[in-house]
Amino acid sequence: MDRPRPPKGPIRSYKNILFWVAAGIIIIILWSVLQTPGAASREVNFSDFMNQVENDQVAEVTITGNQIKGKYTDETAFETVSPTQFDDLVKILREHNVSINVKDTSRSPWFSYLFTWFPIVILILFWIFFMRQMQSGATKPSLSERAGPNSSPGYKKK
Repeated sequence: MDRPRPPKGPIRSYKNILFWVAAGIIIIILWSVLQTPGAASREVNFSDFMNQVENDQVAEVTITGNQIKGKYTDETAFETVSPTQFDDLVKILREHNVSINVKDTSRSPWFSYLFTWFPIVILILFWIFFMRQMQSGATKPSLSERAGPNSSPGYKKK
């Protein structure tokens, strides 16, 4: 008896392409979900931020350039932007016992681009590699067939 053969031609290739496109989309969605920070911070205008500092409601801040991120005393996160050349900011924060962290902004943005896009590029390259392997199908011999029958590790010539 003849077994039914899987469909060949365009139907099979469309299924393969659809599968890999769906897998790629799922991987990209998972990557973007895992890359977003866990705690959502709310945007606060600078004058409200200064009022909260003066009322001792701010526990810690991280200053990166003119961007300020931090936590209130109730552990909720916030972020704001300070005006340029506001020299008294650190003095006011210290007077109100706010923990201050400062990050350097002189690092090149290429590092962040590299670490953000590198895994996605690798996934695309793997996808292209597997698509090419699937297209070659049975026309190419496998690695074990190319090596020959006498290349197994346990084989000894007599």
